[in-house]
Amino acid sequence: RQMCIRDQSIFFSADTYLEPEKTKQFVEKGLMTEKRYKFLSNRKWDYDCILHEAGIPPIHTPISVLRTFSEEVKQKLYLVHVAEKDIPKDSGLKSAQTGFENSLRLDVETSPALLFAQKLNLLSSIPLLENLPITNTRDLLYVCLLYTSDAADDLLCVDLGGRRIIKKKTCMYHEDV
Repeated sequence: RQMCIRDQSIFFSADTYLEPEKTKQFVEKGLMTEKRYKFLSNRKWDYDCILHEAGIPPIHTPISVLRTFSEEVKQKLYLVHVAEKDIPKDSGLKSAQTGFENSLRLDVETSPALLFAQKLNLLSSIPLLENLPITNTRDLLYVCLLYTSDAADDLLCVDLGGRRIIKKKTCMYHEDV
C-alpha cells in the first residue's frame, strides 16, 4: 500500500512475504498469481519511508531477506511486528518504535496555494469578516502582506504568521451599497 503526500511517499507492506525463490514456488502451486509475484519481485523501493512487516514466513518477510536490501533502502526502512532483540545489530535494520514520541515525520513542502487557503480559512473564522466579499478579502490579504509588526505589539490583534490584521480595539467595516 502506498500513500503520497505532495512530494513525499510512504509504503506499508501489510503482510507481504518477500522471498523471490519461495514466492515463485507459490505461483507454481497456484497459491499466488503471476501478477502478484511480479509486483513483489520487481519492487523498486523508491519511497521516502517504508514500513515493512517482518518476521515469520509466509506472512511476513524474514529478516534474512531484508538484510540483503541496499543501505539506501535500509535507511528508509522501519520494521513492524518484530522485536528489537530479533534484529541483528550489524544488519542495518531498525524497528518502527511505538509511542507518540517516536512518530515518523516526513517533511512535506507546503504549497503557496495551501498557505493562502489557510489564511482565508482563518479570516473566515473571524465573525467580523465572515461575510466579506471576495474582492474585499483580496484587498485585506494584500494589506496583510504589506503591514508587519514586532512581537512587542499588544495582543489585541489577529496574527497570520507574524503579520497583524486587526490592530485596534475597535474596528469598523463599511460595505458600499
